[in-house]
Formats: sequence, C-alpha cells, structure tokens
Amino acid sequence: MSEVCGILSQIMTQKVQHMQLPEKHKNVGRISMTFTNLQVAQITPPRIQIRPSPYTPHQVTASMQVDQLVIYGEVVSSMRLLDDRVFYVTLSNVEINIDVALAKMPSGQMHAEITGCNFYLGDVSVQTKHFNKNRFTYSGIAERKLRSELEDGMCNQITQKGNRVLNTILEKYPTKVRLSDFVPAKHRSKFRVKNYSNGNVAGSSDALEIFGKDLSALRNIMLDTSLVSDPKVVSADSLEFDIRGNVLWMGRSPAPFYPPPIRTTSKPSDSSMLVIYASESVPNALLYQLHQHGIFNMRIDKDSKSELSSLLRKNCRGWFCINSFLPQFRTMYPSEMPVIYLRTRSPPLIHIDPRMVTIEIEAHLSLNAESPRSRSASVEVLSMDIKAIASLVPQIQGNRLKAKVLSATLKTSTERNTLKVDPNKVEVLADIIRKAFEDGVQSIAKNGVQLPQSPLFDIRSGRVYLHDRAIEFDLAPKFNEKFLMDKLKNLFGGLIS
Repeated sequence: MSEVCGILSQIMTQKVQHMQLPEKHKNVGRISMTFTNLQVAQITPPRIQIRPSPYTPHQVTASMQVDQLVIYGEVVSSMRLLDDRVFYVTLSNVEINIDVALAKMPSGQMHAEITGCNFYLGDVSVQTKHFNKNRFTYSGIAERKLRSELEDGMCNQITQKGNRVLNTILEKYPTKVRLSDFVPAKHRSKFRVKNYSNGNVAGSSDALEIFGKDLSALRNIMLDTSLVSDPKVVSADSLEFDIRGNVLWMGRSPAPFYPPPIRTTSKPSDSSMLVIYASESVPNALLYQLHQHGIFNMRIDKDSKSELSSLLRKNCRGWFCINSFLPQFRTMYPSEMPVIYLRTRSPPLIHIDPRMVTIEIEAHLSLNAESPRSRSASVEVLSMDIKAIASLVPQIQGNRLKAKVLSATLKTSTERNTLKVDPNKVEVLADIIRKAFEDGVQSIAKNGVQLPQSPLFDIRSGRVYLHDRAIEFDLAPKFNEKFLMDKLKNLFGGLIS
C-alpha cells in the first residue's frame, strides 16, 4: 500500500503543473465572483502513511502530509468597483488524518466507512494583484477566511464524498474469479516432447494442454475470493484479509475441502509488500474439480501430439508402432482403430510440509479398439494402473513460479491383457510412460508458469516458504503507473491531464 501511495505521490508531483481545478462561483451579497483558470502551481511530494487505528483492529488511519502547496488562479467580479485579480494561495505544513473502518459485507466484498477525520493547517498565505499591475500584496482578511473555511469544511467534504468514492472502488472487487483469467494465453508455459521410439525431440507444446484440454475448459472453474471475516490490522504496516479460497464449478458446487489452520514460522521482512498464505486445501480443491469434471482425461490417437501416438500408427521406422509392437491387434480387430485413454482414478493429491511439496497421481491407462464411426463402440484390450509421485521445492525466479525436482517416480501394474501381449513388451511400454512422466515433470519444473497478473500490477520477484500443510508467497509487485494514472483521472473527474 505504501508503494501505491508513493507512486501516486510521484504522479501528483510530476503532473502538478497540469492539474486543473474546477471553476468556482461564489456570491457575497450582491457581488458575484468567479474563480477561474485554477491550477496547482507547485507541490512538495506528499508523504502518505497507513497505520493501525488505536481504537479497533478493523480500523486503519491514513495520514497525508504536504510541506507546501501553491495554487494559482484568477478572480473575476460582477461589480465594476472591484478589479479583476490574479492570486496565489500557499498552504504550508498540511496534514490530514482519516480513520477508516473496514468490514465484510454479506456478499463477501469489503465495505469501508470513514469514521473520523482531522485536518491540520500550518501557514496560509494569499497574495493578489490587479491584472494591470505587477506588484503582489498580501491579504490578511483572505488568509483568515480561507483558513476558517478549510479547517471547518475540509473534513466534512472528505467524509461526505470519501465514503462514496471508497465504496465505488471496493464494489468492483470480484468475489469469484475464473481460473482462466489468471493465465493469459500468450504467457503459457512450454515444454518439449520427446519421442522415445527414435529419440527425436518434437516442437514445443502448451503445458496447460498436457491432459488434452485447452484453456476454454477452465472457464467453468472459479476461485472463491470472498472475504471470510472483517479485514484487520495485524501490525503497524500490515493489513490481513482472510479469503475463502475454495474452488467452484460454474460458480456453484464448491469442492468438499476445509482448510486446516495455518501455522506460520516466518515473519514478513521489511521489504515484504504482498504476502499470501495458502493452505494445501486450495490446490487440492482445484485438482478435485479438474478430476470430477473430466478435465484430466486424455484421449490419444495416431494423430495426437504425444509420444504414445506413434505406437498407434500402422507403419513406422523400427518396431514402435501397432503392427510391429502389437501385431495381434490387427488380427483380432481388423476394422477398429487403436486408441489410448488416460483417466485419473481419483483426484490428484498435494501434500505440503516444511521440506517439500509432494504430488500423488493415480491413473488408469488403457489401449482400446474403437470403431471409426462411434467412440462409444470401444473395447478395452490392454490396461494398466499407474501411480505417480513427484516431490519438489517451489521457488520464484523473476515473474515465474518454478521448482527444483527432488524425485519423480511412476509405478504400473497390468490389469487387463486381452491381446496376451508379451510381458516384456508391456514392461517396455511401462518404461516409456515412466520416462515420459519423469521428463515431463523436470521440464515443467524448469520452465515454470508465469505468476498471475492484473491491470494494477505484475510480480517482479518473490520468495516461497513451506509450512505444515500451507505455502507462503512473499511477493514484490510492480505497479502499473499508467493504470494508476487513468484511475486517478477518473477519481478526480479528469482534473489531471
């Protein structure tokens, strides 16, 4: 939050010469005056701090200090007896303290209410001159009047308009986020596929399509980002938001996972900006939905982009094709086509401990004889159960989440062998699958995935810490100054160009 405030301070300072204020009209008795061509001529960079309120853990105090603010303008009077003038207003040692109470709404969004405001003003200087004269003079009456109006009315204006502005922004906070929104298509991870029949390495493929699905299937999966409780201040420089974190299908049907208590052993450093604690139930809820709705299921035929697809072709160089590897298939099923199906038997499971992250997958692989006219007319002729386990240590490099692989093992057991395939050939097939799994884990861990982005910021660096059944991401975001500038313009009605 301090980083955002610092960027806003820089923007205000850099753009101050172009900050146009709205024209003001004022009536004093029968005299009508118009203050026009108002602009900020000079401002020292504001210092903005956010600290816990001494009154409640759900309240913060935002403080802004400005050493000097100079406003230029012109005043035009409706009375000929009063000359039109140019004026400079200088405000020194300005400080505004605003108490904001934060609360969770029934919708899971956050609500903010300004509960207190203090305005301190040091020195006030008003200098005016006639349009046709060169010398400025100080106006003590104007200085006292301006001080009185600012001290009496500034907090009223902040309280009246600030609540509306704050909650207009907070209403845009989404309580459900599509999983596909986290991973832009142009930033998908890549890995290379090796064909073990000839040792060649094929072109890169999309890691998100490793199970034969593209990103469109992820549009039905949503992350529940609604608040569980009121936000609270946990230290002098930290706000804590407890987010539900379950995974939903089509915005409904949450996964049956309940997060365990998170016991952290590390403390955010002075350089920490955004710290996210996630229990292992979050990725497990995601894996549950992917399994439950068949997104992990994979169908491989002779035209698929997989090293196993060469096994299903009629002709090949060497022995790794259906005619040479399984010649009895053509004899028993002359009009059917060979197809491989890979299905997860149960949701993959992730376990996190302080040393590593362990992923367990139980799957079923089968070779089917399938009618070219109908996929429903499919006969399983060879099948095996697969249990794969990978252990790794995640780490962040730049804006990508990568991992160091500690181990990757895969075991198989034959369930059905209608073709009476030679056990040695079955073992060769198991070795190919095992090697493909090990290389796939290593490749995905090496290339990693890009960390989520938003219009407001992207991640420039970070660290990962492992806890008992939880993972901690200590992230350093880089904020988008152009986006903040656009929002600042909208917030102040286009006053800043």
